[in-house]
Amino acid sequence: MEKTIFIIPGFRHKAYMSQYTWMKSFFKAKGFNAHFVPIHWDRKVMSDYVVEFEEYYVKHKTEKNYVLGFSFGAMIAFISAQQLQPDRLYLCSLSPYFKEDLHTLKSYWRKFIGKNRVQDFKKVSAKQIATQVKIPITIFYGGAEAKKYPQLKVRCEKTSKDIKNAKLVFVKDAPHQLNHPNYIEAIKKQF
Repeated sequence: MEKTIFIIPGFRHKAYMSQYTWMKSFFKAKGFNAHFVPIHWDRKVMSDYVVEFEEYYVKHKTEKNYVLGFSFGAMIAFISAQQLQPDRLYLCSLSPYFKEDLHTLKSYWRKFIGKNRVQDFKKVSAKQIATQVKIPITIFYGGAEAKKYPQLKVRCEKTSKDIKNAKLVFVKDAPHQLNHPNYIEAIKKQF
């Protein structure tokens, strides 16, 4: 049986970056076709990224399909899960930019991500998605990133409680980086 894992990178990240390079050989050794999803980040909003991923997924899916997203990529994976129905979802450092989170955004961060993205985030409820998704989901977040970005920790924990088939994985001392040794080990244990 052919199985594929779709890896959706974080905001403005590319597959060749050090956070992702270890994944290709790891997933290949586990028998997966590893697809790094190319997202065109500039001048677009979350709903555009979701459509871009959905089109890529439909074109490349196989018999068994898994999706792993990091940060913004985790948002894309989560938002598209109900529509695409992959076999399993892995959300790494799920970004806290859903409708329920926007009141916590600092003004400098709103300015950085842009008015159009913030307006688009207002249309997406994590709670609503969580009640609709019926597939197994594993949510990861790191200890160091939880200290630096407390709302990310809140979002990961709330989402894991709201989803019926969710597993929460706390990654000790890990910052917002998938290539941290503890993050790598935590992901590997789930496969």
